[in-house]
Amino acid sequence: MPRYMQIDVLNRAKDYLEKLRDGTDPISGQVLPDFSAAQERDLWELFSHCVQNLNTIISYDGLVERPPFSITAQQQERLKAANGTVEMQDLIKRINREIDLSQRRGLNRVSLFGWLTDLGCLQPTGNAQEYVVTGMGQTVGIGNVESFEGKRRVVFRPEGQKFVFERLQELSRWCQGHSPKEKKSKNAVKNRGGLERNLRGMERLAQGLHPVTCQPLAGGDPLRQERLQKCFAFTAKSLRRTLEVGYFTAKTPFRLPPELREKIVVTQEPVTLGVFLQRVNALLPDPTAMQGLSATELREYLSRQGVLQKLTNERNHTIWRPSANGRELGIEEAEGISKEGEPFTYVTYSLTAQQYLASCVTSL
Repeated sequence: MPRYMQIDVLNRAKDYLEKLRDGTDPISGQVLPDFSAAQERDLWELFSHCVQNLNTIISYDGLVERPPFSITAQQQERLKAANGTVEMQDLIKRINREIDLSQRRGLNRVSLFGWLTDLGCLQPTGNAQEYVVTGMGQTVGIGNVESFEGKRRVVFRPEGQKFVFERLQELSRWCQGHSPKEKKSKNAVKNRGGLERNLRGMERLAQGLHPVTCQPLAGGDPLRQERLQKCFAFTAKSLRRTLEVGYFTAKTPFRLPPELREKIVVTQEPVTLGVFLQRVNALLPDPTAMQGLSATELREYLSRQGVLQKLTNERNHTIWRPSANGRELGIEEAEGISKEGEPFTYVTYSLTAQQYLASCVTSL
């Protein structure tokens, strides 16, 4: 899974704990019996505090910061140079496929640029996104090519790929040495003692034990249900991971590097906005650290450009339709049938419209 904690599972766990806090069995929907330990004040406080903890994690998009990039020798051995020249982003993607991105940060462009610069293979220019390959870099198999915008891109010939793959342990140590040592205090985990108590309580409940007395829960106590014990175990895992790292991190806003714009796939066949967004977000350097481009964000931008209109239908739901300018670009309405057999209208984007969308992406 691309991120350490899935938002839908976090929300489900929070929903279960809220119901237990309010005296309801989240599985059956029935009022909890008087003999259930969940009716005790100590457990009411535990559930209340854990709901607050999960709310905080969810507010940071389910992410806590992970350790810096590193790779094992076994993972390194699986990486083989491809035939022909590859772009830097393709090289990074191949490396990151070998590691568990749910447990640690992937390699990114900034780190690879920095390491190669320290080795003397690259030289920065006035543009933070542009580097010149030095004589040493060319010797080991790294080169520059120009994009359609006249910007230099860094590429790797087979020997350049091998040069990087063989030195990934050295790159790992470089990343660890250049990892930020401090985070803003507003993101720091506060009240570690309380989190540790909540963690212990959830671990005990997951084992069928009373979180305070450590005695086995009564046989008929709804808290012993398997689904609830899985919920307690997942909550404990979430709290433990948060404590290990010590701070939260929110994803950075969407920004597609200009050199990746030309890689956005456009087709003769009209597509929906959802399909176009999937193609764009597949190009993100590190989807675990950056927000994807959303339909709402792109539609609002297109509305400001005068090619989409925001309307309200008879059910008071927001709908989007092409304006006259949008139709000239190839944004059209199409008819479909829902799973329930109901007709509906949706918006499609022709080849010309997709090319226009691609030109808009780097402005967001």
